[in-house]
Amino acid sequence: MIRIIFTYLTLVLYIGAMYYLSGGIGVAYYLGSVFVYFFIFYAIYLLVKKIRIQGAIPAREFLDLFLYRIHLIIFIVVAILGVFSVYQNEISPAKTPQYTLQNGKKTVVFQTMSHIATEDFYDQVQAMITGKKAEWYVLFYEGVRPGSKESSEAFNRAIGFSFDADTYKYMSQLYGAVHQNNDDFLGIGTTPDYNVDLDMDQIMQYYADAQVAYNISDSWSTDMLPVDISKDVMEALSSVNERQLQVLVYINRAVLNAIIKNDSVRSFIADNIGNERLFDVILNQRNDVVARQIQGSEDSQIIVLYGLLHFEGILKLLSSFDQNWQITKTVDLYPLKD
Repeated sequence: MIRIIFTYLTLVLYIGAMYYLSGGIGVAYYLGSVFVYFFIFYAIYLLVKKIRIQGAIPAREFLDLFLYRIHLIIFIVVAILGVFSVYQNEISPAKTPQYTLQNGKKTVVFQTMSHIATEDFYDQVQAMITGKKAEWYVLFYEGVRPGSKESSEAFNRAIGFSFDADTYKYMSQLYGAVHQNNDDFLGIGTTPDYNVDLDMDQIMQYYADAQVAYNISDSWSTDMLPVDISKDVMEALSSVNERQLQVLVYINRAVLNAIIKNDSVRSFIADNIGNERLFDVILNQRNDVVARQIQGSEDSQIIVLYGLLHFEGILKLLSSFDQNWQITKTVDLYPLKD
């Protein structure tokens, strides 16, 4: 009896959820899919019983058992996904800390960044810059400078997708957020802003040098067209309604929060999904540029805006230049917390 109550209670709940998300078409699709699979599995069941020369239970009894098991599986999956999403988004969202570094001569306020975040996060960063600029800090900021058309095309082939100024803009919509726009942080106060980074030609030259150094050829085919992420994202967004998008955004935020927090997950993605050699250039060569600029700068008070992945490498390089560098203060900011 408990099993029957659970089965038909969850059936009503699932139908209600489908109607809320997709209307009558969603309900029809759900019920249609359930009964199509029922007939397939019942046919397989009858065939197996016939081969084994065993008696089969009636279709109605099999339907009750089938619905129970299907709904139990859906219930478990939804429960796990729901708990995961609530935990990541509400209980333990990712942090992008703001570190204060000092070596006795210089003070660096290093704001680790997420290229996709809420407007509130970027407003907090802007407010911090405004306050520090009033204290005569200069700003070092991240931003790969353009290179030749050939370098940009080679980069896209190597990384496997088309990457341009609008990539983060379109991707941010999948998270109900906005993309990082450096223009929001520049021109504040009277102290200068410095773009401390490489250009695309330099990145691809370092990449080519790495290929030669390791005596390997580019495993990414030059004939393979890179994936157009912006196009794919826009097609995905156009295929869902507002309610479906809200659910998608909540789940996507949970996944991104989990990735941002977990070093091992980020390392796995970089080592096994991306182009490892190119990622090494994007991360470590640029870390070297930033660390050397901080160490060699005549400015004693510096704000640094750079991606979260860069902080540990930059701090390690700074410590190799001067063992007196240490973290003296940490303030946690939350890029994907409303």
